[in-house]
Amino acid sequence: MEILIIQTAFPGDLYLSLPLLKQIRRKFPQGKVRLMCRKGLGKMFLEHQIVDSVHEIEKGKSSSYKDTLKELRQIEFDWVFCPHRSYRTALFVWQLKKKVAVGYSLWWNAPFFQKRVLYNREIPDALRQLELFTCASEDFQKQWAQESNKQRFLGVSQTEVVSFEDNPLPEWMSAEVTSWKPLKKRICLAPGSVWPTKKWPSSRYAELAKRFLESDYEVCLVGSAADSRDCELVAQADDRIQNLCGKTSLLELMEIFQESQLLISNDSGAMHVAAATSLPTVSIFGPTVPEFGYRPWQNRVRIVQEILSCRPCSPHGTKSCPIGTHACMNNLSSEKVFQSAMQLIGIGSSKGKRS
Repeated sequence: MEILIIQTAFPGDLYLSLPLLKQIRRKFPQGKVRLMCRKGLGKMFLEHQIVDSVHEIEKGKSSSYKDTLKELRQIEFDWVFCPHRSYRTALFVWQLKKKVAVGYSLWWNAPFFQKRVLYNREIPDALRQLELFTCASEDFQKQWAQESNKQRFLGVSQTEVVSFEDNPLPEWMSAEVTSWKPLKKRICLAPGSVWPTKKWPSSRYAELAKRFLESDYEVCLVGSAADSRDCELVAQADDRIQNLCGKTSLLELMEIFQESQLLISNDSGAMHVAAATSLPTVSIFGPTVPEFGYRPWQNRVRIVQEILSCRPCSPHGTKSCPIGTHACMNNLSSEKVFQSAMQLIGIGSSKGKRS
């Protein structure tokens, strides 16, 4: 049996596909599971045997899509799952040899998919993607129907600190790939983001780093090469801060997270990578809100945010604040984030490996 999952969105979206990928592996243990994703993201999924083969594409490079399509057209797929909603991706699916293609139900895409699922904006994105699997398994469809109140996993925008410890995810929804085994008294900070308005000020991250250093924690900065400037600004605050920004692969980053005590991150890909290791995470939300469905998909999570009438201002962040204040980030103190982090560390320590 041949199964293909197409998820060519940002790294965070791909990591939110983990519950879907894990269910596919459970349902089809003897099948060959293939993943199509962005260049540089597939190695972790191979290393942890979540998929058997990876086909990476370069976004914006048409020859990359053509080469991948030529390769995949040599295979007749039993199932193709497509959580990506673009027309280009639907057209790619249409050109494949397959028995059943599963995607979201949009007004224009009926000719491209044999089975479609409603894109439910009222549930977290990890569950939106996972719902595609109800088309492939009657047993899973029954299990899905039994969890009637999926909205409870979203979180709310009207609370300054949103906690998920008391509302744990069932195991069948989990994105965990490796168990959290904190071996070092290390705090990881991820101050970068693709979108400028999602960034908590570097000066606040620097204040936070000093607080942890004073509390005898090791502080480590993480991110992609694109986050280098943000991390450099924080690293300048104290020469004891370790700057690993741009120096690790995603697989190596997961290994760092697995052994650390905590991650503090903007609403960015780092928090989703951390969820795969169940690393306790404090996420700082500004222009976006938890109801959009992109919270870190694990149990040991706190979202810290300011309650403002101007939030949310964007589904994914923007280059500049629409009203020029950036109050959602500028008003958030390092003390509030530090206190949330220390409380979460205490909770994680008392509950052991799994909550």
